[in-house]
Amino acid sequence: MRKPKTMKYTKPIITKTDADETTALRRVVIKVDEDPQNPRTEWDNVFTIWSACSRLSSDKDAENPVVDYGKCPDEAKFKDGICAFPFYAYIHSGMALSMAPFSCPWDSGCAGFIYVSKEKFCKEYGLKRFSRKRAFKIASGEIETLNQYVNGEVYGYEVETRESQDAEWQLEDSSWGYFGDESIPDMLAEAGAYEEGTVVCADNDVYLPMSTVTMEIAVRDVA
Repeated sequence: MRKPKTMKYTKPIITKTDADETTALRRVVIKVDEDPQNPRTEWDNVFTIWSACSRLSSDKDAENPVVDYGKCPDEAKFKDGICAFPFYAYIHSGMALSMAPFSCPWDSGCAGFIYVSKEKFCKEYGLKRFSRKRAFKIASGEIETLNQYVNGEVYGYEVETRESQDAEWQLEDSSWGYFGDESIPDMLAEAGAYEEGTVVCADNDVYLPMSTVTMEIAVRDVA
């Protein structure tokens, strides 16, 4: 038996209004998740966040890991056995978080530190020796997820069908909790958005940086 092959499939994303004007009988609607899980309180995280920013709460039981701030956050010294990295916030109407400093000197700055004990990190990933490079990658992922949460970049989809072009759309299925724009291709593939006759549309409160999405899907070689 042959293994399924993969192919890339590009699908245009249109507005919900435009989708209503098509002859499609099935559509996948991308929506903002209005009640997503908080990744800092409802997920298990390897790192702990200590925040010095009034707009961002520290994790439960977080403590300031710094013993000497040095001349800048990147030169800070930490408690014994602790690996920590500064993270930064840009606040101007909304808030953006990053592991790298923002260019604006007025509305941005160090927001706190994300840290973990080296012993815990090694135990979590089965390491004999601590890897700062790997730790930075994991910490960056946790900060990016938090950034997506505070900026409303968490999505879901609803699959709707109708019996005819003049009929009302009926909800068939839905799923929620997809963090970040990069999750949308997997989300749509799961929803069967590549199926023939299905249109993909975004709800009014969704602002995506692309008008098309490329999904990688599995197809069987039936020849």
